[in-house]
Amino acid sequence: MGVRVKFKDEGEDKRPYNGYKPRRFVVSLKTRFQIFQRDNFKCVYCGATPPDTLLHLDHRVAVANGGTNDWENLVTACAECNLGKGTEDVDP
Repeated sequence: MGVRVKFKDEGEDKRPYNGYKPRRFVVSLKTRFQIFQRDNFKCVYCGATPPDTLLHLDHRVAVANGGTNDWENLVTACAECNLGKGTEDVDP
C-alpha cells in the first residue's frame, strides 16, 4: 500500500501538502539592517520610530500565505503593528 499525498486546492501551488507550516528561511542581519535603512528606521504602517518602539521585519504577504523573503515583500514595522496584523496581507 502506497503513501497518499494530499494536495492543496485546485489552481494553487501543486507541491505536496504535508500538514506543516511553510518553511521559513532566516533573513540575514545584513538584509534586515538594509530593509530598516531603506524604510528610514520607521514603521511603514504608523510611522513610529525608535526609541519609542521596537522595530520588526514584517512580510507584506505572510509566510503562512506563501510570502517570501524577497525585498519587495519585506518592510519595517513596529511591534504593535506587526503583531496586531497576524497573517493578514496588508499593503502599507
